[in-house]
Amino acid sequence: MVKINKTLAILIWVTIILSIEVLAKKSPRPISDTEIREKKQNCYSEIELYVTFYPNY
Repeated sequence: MVKINKTLAILIWVTIILSIEVLAKKSPRPISDTEIREKKQNCYSEIELYVTFYPNY
């Protein structure tokens, strides 16, 4: 009986922890296509700037 209760308690804790992780990962709002394009462009600009200043790498 004690072993069943202990196993059940562990199972409940694992379920709670996984639920918290899933809830924490959700974004409060979806990212728009415009935001994605801006982030990509900024990234490409930084790469281009780096390549311009450090051409041997």
